[in-house]
Amino acid sequence: FEHNAEFGKKGILGQPPSEQSRFYINNTVETDMLAGKRAVRVGDKVGKEVAVILLERVRDPRIRDVTITGSRLSDDLKQARIYFSVLGGELDVERAQAGLKSARSFIKKEIGRRMSLRYVPEIKFVYDSSLERGNHFERLFARLESNKS
Repeated sequence: FEHNAEFGKKGILGQPPSEQSRFYINNTVETDMLAGKRAVRVGDKVGKEVAVILLERVRDPRIRDVTITGSRLSDDLKQARIYFSVLGGELDVERAQAGLKSARSFIKKEIGRRMSLRYVPEIKFVYDSSLERGNHFERLFARLESNKS
């Protein structure tokens, strides 16, 4: 990193550029694409609100074991993908998907009440199989360890 007369050696925020959410190109400051993006910030808040709404307000027994694992919001903030996981088999996933689909309009209305957004995003629930894959790999590693001994 070269010395920049305008910002000094430490960069704009008083920290080395590696510790900021910015990077330097030709002595100009460029914002990291994801760090300051409004869709990412609002998407995280929408995901957290959905998790709280499912926990506190939705009483559907089909979604009691659902865990919200992430969220993505389109750049225009009009469509949200909420990723969920549920322990169990394929039947449990289908039940949870049906329960979330039936609660979708209620969740959208609650988000509209809780957050000050110009547009309340359309919500689509997407099953996230990463926890299931992680459990599968843990079982494989345990099996390898037991065969090794």
